[in-house]
Amino acid sequence: MAITALTAAPAQANESGLSAAERALLASDKPKTLTLDVKTGDIVAVTPGYPIRPTISNTNFCQSSDACFYSGQVPYADQGFFGTNGTITGSWPSRSGGWSGGYKAKFCWGSGTCGPVLDPLTPFNFGGSLVTGTSVTISGHV
Repeated sequence: MAITALTAAPAQANESGLSAAERALLASDKPKTLTLDVKTGDIVAVTPGYPIRPTISNTNFCQSSDACFYSGQVPYADQGFFGTNGTITGSWPSRSGGWSGGYKAKFCWGSGTCGPVLDPLTPFNFGGSLVTGTSVTISGHV
């Protein structure tokens, strides 16, 4: 098992298993990502650049361009999702449906049930049932 760490400076750990190219990158000032062994802390890989992390965000209101999980019961608020491609998990009780907004979006609820990836500007509902939302994945912002 390994974890990934970001660094801009050379690390102080065992690097004996690295290739010559990885050791050169490690010693350089270039952006790099290190993969560390979780048991020993040794560097097991060095790759160029920083990883791209999704920046999907969630708020308790929906703007027209947000993907939205609608509340079906007071006092619960609508849940809006926006940002770059990614998935966010949570527990949003009493969801009556939603809207994909300006994204391709996939909504999940209950114990792992998910709908299809919806095209932008697509509304949906649960036919009068309420569910607990568990995740939203957005991609392809228009």
